[in-house]
Amino acid sequence: MPLPKNRIVPEKRIYFRPEIQHCPHCGAKLKRHHTAWKKNINTLNGVIQAWSMAYKCSNANCPYPNNYYKSAEAELLSMKHTSYGFDVLALVGQLRFQQHMTIGEITEALNQRGVVTSERNSQRLYERYLTLLRASLNDHVKQVLKQVTEDHGGIMISMDGVQPEKGNETLYVIREIFSGTILAAQNLKSSSAEELKKFI
Repeated sequence: MPLPKNRIVPEKRIYFRPEIQHCPHCGAKLKRHHTAWKKNINTLNGVIQAWSMAYKCSNANCPYPNNYYKSAEAELLSMKHTSYGFDVLALVGQLRFQQHMTIGEITEALNQRGVVTSERNSQRLYERYLTLLRASLNDHVKQVLKQVTEDHGGIMISMDGVQPEKGNETLYVIREIFSGTILAAQNLKSSSAEELKKFI
């Protein structure tokens, strides 16, 4: 039976666990609890199947015993509700704004790099890229962060940079880990400490 046209087949499976090993509230060791999510992600380096493992505090007396901790690296692989990596989104933005390519040309360029897509998907990727750059601390995001602080005793922030090709701008994304909320995204020509401090 042939695979559906839009189905992507992973070349490898990668498991991710939280970068922290101890509870930030009580210091007890975190233990694996369940699989938070798994999905196939189309990246510039091939298709991977990512598994994000959720861990929780092993101390029953912890003030936040039901917090689930996930890998920040896994959360920064792709945006929610898409099977394309941030590196692909960064490349789409670069092709559109630096090389002034049309959606058709972007589709062709992606397919040539092994990222199988259609013009319709390329248009969606372009729209997601624009959405990403518009991320800001609006009232809805502030409310989400307030709720996360109440539920988890604070927020956890991660920042990562994606450079689709050497020598080009890097797309930096700042995200709140518990909620998965994107707080900011920006293309930076330099990754100097001063530039990153300004961005943060």
